[in-house]
Amino acid sequence: MIDLLVFAFFVLAFFVLVQRFKQTRTSNSSLRTPPHVPYILPWIGSLVSFAIEPKKFIDSCYKKYGDIFVVTLLGRNIVFLFGPQLASFYLSAPEDELSFLKGVDSTLGPFFPQGLFSRMRNDLFSMALATPRLKRYVQLMEDSLRKKTSKWETGELDIFDYFVRLTLHLNTLCFAGEEIANTHYERFEKYFIEADPQTNTGALLLSLVGGEKKCEVEFTKIMNLIKQVILERGDQQKDDYLQMCLEKVPRLKDNSLDYREITICIYGFLFAAQANTYAVAAWMIIHLLLNESVREDILREQKEIIETEGEAFSLKALDKMVLLGNTVLEAGRLEISGNSFRRVMNDKFVDVHHNQFDYEHNSNSENNSESNEKESSRSTRYLLPKDYLVCLYSPSVHWTPKIYSNPENFEPSRFMPPKEEHLKYKLASMLVFGGASHACLGRKFVTLELKMVIAFLLRNFEMELVTKEIKRNPRQVFFVGRPDNVIKIRYKRKKMV
Repeated sequence: MIDLLVFAFFVLAFFVLVQRFKQTRTSNSSLRTPPHVPYILPWIGSLVSFAIEPKKFIDSCYKKYGDIFVVTLLGRNIVFLFGPQLASFYLSAPEDELSFLKGVDSTLGPFFPQGLFSRMRNDLFSMALATPRLKRYVQLMEDSLRKKTSKWETGELDIFDYFVRLTLHLNTLCFAGEEIANTHYERFEKYFIEADPQTNTGALLLSLVGGEKKCEVEFTKIMNLIKQVILERGDQQKDDYLQMCLEKVPRLKDNSLDYREITICIYGFLFAAQANTYAVAAWMIIHLLLNESVREDILREQKEIIETEGEAFSLKALDKMVLLGNTVLEAGRLEISGNSFRRVMNDKFVDVHHNQFDYEHNSNSENNSESNEKESSRSTRYLLPKDYLVCLYSPSVHWTPKIYSNPENFEPSRFMPPKEEHLKYKLASMLVFGGASHACLGRKFVTLELKMVIAFLLRNFEMELVTKEIKRNPRQVFFVGRPDNVIKIRYKRKKMV
């Protein structure tokens, strides 16, 4: 037994020495890779430190290594990028150099049905988001909201849980068809939430260890439900996204419908629409309830638009709600913790100009203002080796005082003239909807959906926060952060004049 332990110790020591040798060699060579956060356990890397408090770990690495560094997690080397300069590099790199699809597949792939990300159809997405269809979606959402709240008078609700279910239903109504959204919705919602890594992470992780992937099981149930709806339709033609998939998705060799491919097109669209929408909606309500003056300005804007347009929730009216649209951006700026991953397809170089932008999440911007004036002309060229993953850490842009004054404050007016703070560094200042060739295809739809939901609730209900303390989740580093505690609001129907 002792001999076995001694042998294991020497094996471990060997791996540690090899790792240190690699780091020393690369740092002294002309092909220098970014600073690599040291670790002891091979393959495991820095997983333990990262898992305990991810934000604290990332911030401590930033303070020690600067705007770019490499973290090893479960055999993957991940390059973290900080600041607008590297954000511009990240967003402008073409797909064949830094691949978004390969990056998402490498990180989120195990949590989703096989082939989901590589086989999603952007052409169908673009057709589904054309202006005439957006008008139809707006009408569907308004009708659904009126129906869902018709019996509301007074009550309390868990704001995050409510928006998970509300936005999923609205997205299903628009992109899976009215039959699923109305007749079969109870089952569909259960299957989708069971397969969603944001709402059911633990069960999905266990399924990876236990054999059959839970996401595949739930996806198959969704596919069978969609197949049932298609068969029930028969030859009936409908003007919706499901019909578009029936017409555009190639048939199998025997000319039968490819139900899996059709389901991928619907499921992928729903995940993309759902991913951050529900949490941004919840945070919008929270911030507006904490900022009465902004809330009153939004209601005033809405009233003026109703007076000129004669309606509150048409596509034209919603487009004119500029302050409400800026509230979407501001909630996203404050609460989105990290961007998706991209994969290095071939060795690629990046030039880093050090210490141009100091960043400190949740810091007092006044304390940082002096340090932010310290710039350095020192520049280093780093090699990003093939198959490394690259992650742009969005708080390092969204919380930089050189771009956003008082970055910890909720101020939607910062996006309006004369400030327009988000335009200081072009596409690299605002990352809520990505940018350049990797801008979110659904940003118009998501913005409309958020405007519709928030405008409808503010117009029809008085609301107040019941939960007095909001406990931030220190473990949330990707997607939109959700608090550690349940956030409840109290609502009361307004007496409309």
